[in-house]
Amino acid sequence: MFNMLPPGYDIRKIPKEVVQAAMKGEMPDLTLLPPDLQQHLRDNLEKMMENYNGAVRHCWVVYSFYICV
Repeated sequence: MFNMLPPGYDIRKIPKEVVQAAMKGEMPDLTLLPPDLQQHLRDNLEKMMENYNGAVRHCWVVYSFYICV
């Protein structure tokens, strides 16, 4: 999860509910993320998917985000 953050991003801005869900392997409620981080994730989705090197098989749109597994 943390490799998706912008360089130097203050992780204290991420709500604990989001971090806890991600650490449990659950899908966090991305609408709880700060707007600047939501925009960063939208802008960098393609780059993030490339990091998975073909491991992505299915994608869904949830609250304007692409969720891929």
